[in-house]
Amino acid sequence: MVLLETGGLTARSGGDAARSGWAVAQWAVAAAEALDVATVEVGDARWSRGGDGWQAGARPDALAPGTVALTLPSAP
Repeated sequence: MVLLETGGLTARSGGDAARSGWAVAQWAVAAAEALDVATVEVGDARWSRGGDGWQAGARPDALAPGTVALTLPSAP
């Protein structure tokens, strides 16, 4: 799992960490196939490639605002 902190983007976008986190999460979903991303998590929501879109409440321990988690395949 890779954790992305969006602090630099948050500073540039008016200080809304949750909004910056969602912006990065949406970018990660758009690039998921090219980057081989399996899941994207932001707040308490999870998106899985091949799934049915965003699933709210999928994380019982919500990520902090401005944090995005990406799951990538394991290295061989």
